[in-house]
Amino acid sequence: MTGVFAASLISLALSFSAAAADQWAYVWQQVWTNDVRVALRDTAPLVDGFMLLTADAQFDDGAADIQRPAIDWTLLADLGRPVVAVVRVNLGFAAVIDAHPSEAVDWIRARYIEARDAATVGGARLAGFQIDYDCPSERLAAYATLLEALAPLRDVTTLSITSLPDWLGRDDFTQMLAAVDTFILQVHGLDRPADIDASVSICDPPRARTWIAEADTLNTPFRVALPTYGYRLFFDRDGAFVGLGAEGTATALAGTTARDLHADPAEIGTLAAEVRRNPPRHCEGLAWFRMPVDGDTLNWSDTVWSTILRGDAVFHAVTPDLHWPDAALLEVYIENSGTTQPGACLLPLTLAMPGVAAYDTHNGFRLENTAAPNRIVLHGPSPPPGMRRLAAWFRFDESAAPAARAGQPEFKP
Repeated sequence: MTGVFAASLISLALSFSAAAADQWAYVWQQVWTNDVRVALRDTAPLVDGFMLLTADAQFDDGAADIQRPAIDWTLLADLGRPVVAVVRVNLGFAAVIDAHPSEAVDWIRARYIEARDAATVGGARLAGFQIDYDCPSERLAAYATLLEALAPLRDVTTLSITSLPDWLGRDDFTQMLAAVDTFILQVHGLDRPADIDASVSICDPPRARTWIAEADTLNTPFRVALPTYGYRLFFDRDGAFVGLGAEGTATALAGTTARDLHADPAEIGTLAAEVRRNPPRHCEGLAWFRMPVDGDTLNWSDTVWSTILRGDAVFHAVTPDLHWPDAALLEVYIENSGTTQPGACLLPLTLAMPGVAAYDTHNGFRLENTAAPNRIVLHGPSPPPGMRRLAAWFRFDESAAPAARAGQPEFKP
């Protein structure tokens, strides 16, 4: 659906009662820079706790390559928020569970002990331990057996797991839930886009509401994981999808066109408000994936992040700015003075086309011709709130009376 948002206000009735569901933030950075520490201090007053990546393991042929972020446990102790340690394992962990189930149990238990001891040295205390493993649905029975063997952990901490919507309704998942204290329902992800113009989203609120309602029937405490992040999608010259990049890995691919896809703050904020204001019986709250940090290019800005956490109104205000550095050079900027980032921006331009001698596009924008004479459309990602980005420039033949006019921008999700 395409809508026009010049400065349209999307108002969210986000006044929460004292009994509102809580909200936690995932801290997923591999390197704890000063920006991460600043973000933690700024976020702490707005959330009820943090879920920290403490070990990230890539299993290959039974061996694990483990990345352990250098966590500032002393800072976390000073912030005074509960902390859940999270260990992430890739799909290669399935082979370990199948071939050496007792070793898999020992490996998970060792990651908990590492996190507990590190937290204790830093003066912090773990409020729980979480396993992030996107187990293939056909292997859930083996995963359930692993969780049952980890039962002694529940005597000393709260054990939780992340889960996929595809697991809902499966008997093996019910068996898994009997072995944990709570679970995180991930309602975000990305389906492969059919082409560069396909309508895709990181979180589809109607589907998410269905999954949340289904999760509530399982009679197990859970939280809903909502996205703040984005992807950079790459397409070939024919518009076919060829790959994607996430934060820190979104390196341009040669010969491709990039399209940035962001979690829509207005849609996600509305969904979050619904859950927090009127949580399902077994829903304890939200788990935001993930805490934004200054310098992120594919995540929400600090403004959007804090606005939604506080439950304030969310609005779009994206406008074009035509700048003439000299009489023959036009620079087209897109500026966002709102608090959220709409979808792809389509900006119609009327130019003295016979007089255009050269042009170039920037920041993910591309030029599309139209049937109307002298009219083109710039198509690209809207800038994050508070940012102004160059979309394109045009060099005119000075003898051709340079002229340009911008129309009303439109947006696609």
